[in-house]
Amino acid sequence: MRASRSSHSRPRDARARGLLRVLVACGLAGCGQCGSDQDGEGSQPVSAAEPALQRQELAAPAPATADGSTPRIPASAPARPRYPRPGWSKVTVDDTVPICVFPGFEEHFAAKFLPDVKKQKLLENAKVVIGAFGPWCINEACDDLPSLQCSVKREGNALVVKTHYWGYHKDGATCTETCREVTAGCESPVLEAGLYTIQHGDQSHELKIPSVLRNPCFGAKK
Repeated sequence: MRASRSSHSRPRDARARGLLRVLVACGLAGCGQCGSDQDGEGSQPVSAAEPALQRQELAAPAPATADGSTPRIPASAPARPRYPRPGWSKVTVDDTVPICVFPGFEEHFAAKFLPDVKKQKLLENAKVVIGAFGPWCINEACDDLPSLQCSVKREGNALVVKTHYWGYHKDGATCTETCREVTAGCESPVLEAGLYTIQHGDQSHELKIPSVLRNPCFGAKK
């Protein structure tokens, strides 16, 4: 009985050892070559490193310029200017806008329009502020980009005032309501007691220091 069991187990052990040798040989050769011909024909193994290399090439920075600096991205084109614009014309007004005399900037800022200007008290040994106002009722329907400048310079007993208004006006248009505030102010040197002349363009006006001006505006009706 024992000899019979031994004769049956030997063939099975031999087949197992043969299969093990085949598996070990296949593992040593590499799974990518199993089933392929010896001359290399058949399917080629796919490398997992290729996709990573391709992604790295796509993310590479732009090449440097000849001097070694990084090339700049071109800036976008500037916006087109609003003017010239059909139906609108540029206007300038020099030394003819309405002006008023104030004892300081606080009083000037309180008067946004000519009708807001009240009686003003001027003191000796103090400065005065010349306030300039727009040449007409400035409204967005008739005017665009309005600007106003003012300067004053003392020459002896004369205060030479310069004003400059510019902007764009719609041709043939006139607005009388919903006026926009357009003002400018300029400060004189300290004025001693005495009689002065305000020279503004072709117009001249007397100014007494100290004094109380019931109507401190010149050049336009309030």
